[in-house]
Amino acid sequence: MLSQTRQPMGYSKGYVPKWGPTEAFREFLRNWKDAIIETNQLKQAQCKVTVNGFDSRNIYIAEVRHPTTQSLLGFIRWQDGTVELSNFKAQMKREMLDIGVTTKRGSHETAGKHREGFKVGALVITRNLYRVRYESSNFYWAFKFGGHLQQQLYCSLSPMNENKIKTLRDKEEKRIAAGTARQLQSNIWEDVTVKIGRIYGTGERVKKEDFLKWLDVSFDLQHPSSTIETRHGCLILDEEFARRVYLKSLLLRGNSFEKPLKFGYNFFRGSVERDRTSLERTGQETRIPAEIWEEAIRLHGCDITDKYLALLRNDKTADVHRVENSITQFTAEKVWSRLLKQNSDRACFYHDTLNGDKDAEIIRNSLKMEPIQLPTPL
Repeated sequence: MLSQTRQPMGYSKGYVPKWGPTEAFREFLRNWKDAIIETNQLKQAQCKVTVNGFDSRNIYIAEVRHPTTQSLLGFIRWQDGTVELSNFKAQMKREMLDIGVTTKRGSHETAGKHREGFKVGALVITRNLYRVRYESSNFYWAFKFGGHLQQQLYCSLSPMNENKIKTLRDKEEKRIAAGTARQLQSNIWEDVTVKIGRIYGTGERVKKEDFLKWLDVSFDLQHPSSTIETRHGCLILDEEFARRVYLKSLLLRGNSFEKPLKFGYNFFRGSVERDRTSLERTGQETRIPAEIWEEAIRLHGCDITDKYLALLRNDKTADVHRVENSITQFTAEKVWSRLLKQNSDRACFYHDTLNGDKDAEIIRNSLKMEPIQLPTPL
């Protein structure tokens, strides 16, 4: 049961000094999408964000709808200097303010893991003079600095006026009774909404140009023009997004691989280091690209196979690093078929002018073939 209170968060103002508003927005965005996925029991690939962009009133809207019913599940809105992220049918509990508490432990579909995202996001946003306020469980959750020299983060919980809640509930019941579709309006008793920026006359406004920069952290909100979606993630063919790595649609700005990438990727599974900038190196970072390429080849055939073959011949990028441990028989057969077609006379089949006999070695191992005496290079 919630009650009016003011709780210290256990974080000092100087925590994560290198983080700015963009990194903080990434954490709010992570929690927003994770909550929609959890509440509605969706897979990453099912949680599609539709970006409507700015309308004639200069209001930005992005929304998520249920993949089957098309009912509205949540939205993002920027309007007059305030950013609002709302996910429907979710709740916040007081213990979520404690360090280390999360609802997402063990979930493979959600992006959160370290149990401090929205709290650290609130700290960084507040440190940059914006206001942060959640609306959930009939309460306002406002974050401010206090304590000695105003260096400690606090959350103040205060209830919405009961008469106001009754008025809003009555209005909502009439909407439901009339069968009217839900609009871009959250309900404090049944949803979770966070507002960032200038709130009721206090805090800095989030400028439009700054908000547009914040959107860069999201594959959903700044979507590449050319992608191939698979069950394991997305292969990004758009040159503008080359070498970018997203995990569950959130951009990782750190170095996740031993070598540079050629293409961009959005992985549907994996986990991040504590600083949220790079993938944890568990072996998945080499397996998942191989899985994405395999399905992309299944979907698009020769054109994608040729791109993959070019990567194998070059062998200088992370896209195919240690691929000999993860390439599948299907992929090997397709690459073998393309090599045969490109060298129909078989005069130099086993010899690659850039990479010696490595193509043949990888493919032969995958197909479990007997060793073959390679011809002398031409």
